[in-house]
Amino acid sequence: MILRLAADALESFGEGFEIKPALNGREAVQILNSSKVDLVLTDLKMPVMDGYELLSYLSKNFRNIPTIVMTGFGSPEIAKRLKQKGVIHYIEKPFEFDDLNPKQARLD
Repeated sequence: MILRLAADALESFGEGFEIKPALNGREAVQILNSSKVDLVLTDLKMPVMDGYELLSYLSKNFRNIPTIVMTGFGSPEIAKRLKQKGVIHYIEKPFEFDDLNPKQARLD
């Protein structure tokens, strides 16, 4: 449900985003290998291949793609671990979908 809501929110911002949703990390890898991707927005908890596995794949194969992580389990330890994986920002759930709006983006 969050996947669909996030995709709808991004599309509604009218920035010309082409959204390519993946239900799990394995689907995300397939998209990464077959399409041009400018930004990855992922959750840590996913079936089949979790967010940490996806982040490891990205750091080995797609270092230049900026990544934002959504998590319901934010902590200083998780923030440190994500930073080490090259994540540019993480958003703690629940969050407002307007937080994804590039016109309202905050730099941390």
